Amino acid sequence: MQTVTLPGSKSIAARALILKRAHGLKIPLSNLPNCDDTNELATALKIYDRVPDNSEIINLGNGGTSLRFFLALAASTPGFKGVIDCGDQLRRRPIAPLIEALRSAGAHITCLNNDMRPPLLVTGTKLSSQGTNLDVSSSSQFASALILASPLWSKPYSLPSDTDATSRPYLDMSEKMLHIFSNFSDQTATYTIESDWSAAAFFYEYVRLNPGKTLRLPHLPPPDLSLQGDSTAARLFAMLDVDTTFNADGSATIRARHGSPRPDSSPLHIDMKDTPDLVPPLAVCACMCGIRFLMRGVKSLRFKESDRIATLCSELRKAGYILTATEDTLCWHGDICAPSASGIFDSHNDHRIAMALAAAGVPPQRIKDPGCVSKSFPDFYNTISSIE
Repeated sequence: MQTVTLPGSKSIAARALILKRAHGLKIPLSNLPNCDDTNELATALKIYDRVPDNSEIINLGNGGTSLRFFLALAASTPGFKGVIDCGDQLRRRPIAPLIEALRSAGAHITCLNNDMRPPLLVTGTKLSSQGTNLDVSSSSQFASALILASPLWSKPYSLPSDTDATSRPYLDMSEKMLHIFSNFSDQTATYTIESDWSAAAFFYEYVRLNPGKTLRLPHLPPPDLSLQGDSTAARLFAMLDVDTTFNADGSATIRARHGSPRPDSSPLHIDMKDTPDLVPPLAVCACMCGIRFLMRGVKSLRFKESDRIATLCSELRKAGYILTATEDTLCWHGDICAPSASGIFDSHNDHRIAMALAAAGVPPQRIKDPGCVSKSFPDFYNTISSIE
């Protein structure tokens, strides 16, 4: 059995970094992931800490979570004034609903190109949740951004419980962490960030495609104790014949069942609305194992680092699998074709696509833009290649 070290959860890290500022806390954060998204947010917050001397442009790179959370925090901070920008890839992703919601709460945000996209001139002020309107149909991050910044508001923001939001577990994470940080009484206490369940999913994929391998994943809490909705990876990959044992030391042990792979006569039907980031490793793994599937609730994937529905269809076709898709479904009926003669795959500059391909055995030399994994897991290729 080999031990694989996962990065800390960047979803938890982003919330912890924002909540520290919103509550004026000085507590140290342990197990912060060393990845592009977290590092860019931390750099932006160093500039934020220099309010009002923040005349430089604050660039959040291509981290959608980082940009959305930081924008809400800055707009909610009286005395802040600065220009917030991002990378070209991120400008193509939705942010207008968040800008509109913040403006309805009283924010002063000017779109410098008049197109409801960064760069944005932000002048911070005291906001109010009264009359705030928010469209969460394309991303739960908009609501999380308001929740995390609203300790600075005259009245904290809360999303109505009956709201039909995409990726609801991420909203639950925001609300739970808001409660935790609102009740920190010991300024010397350390907040420890869980290992990343989203990253763990690629190692579930790996062990399923490499029967006989057993991996130990430290600091990975079970679903009933984890803040992360993607902890459902343990349940979802159990449907693909990967077993998980949670150990007393806080680690998880994963292995494929004896006799895998086993094509099933009936396709798997899975609702992915709450955990769309798990679709790439699940889809690649299922195809490679000959397990047909129908995944619903995937429409939010069209607005990620790439259009992940289109990307999975194109890249898995290169591997010999013909997928079909609608606006909100991704399906493999078992149809196959001749694999691409070139053997070259395209990550579409999307870290989760690159990792799903690599976990299936595609070397980084055959993946276009393999370095995009630095967004969440810079050491991914070294980690997976070191498994014996």
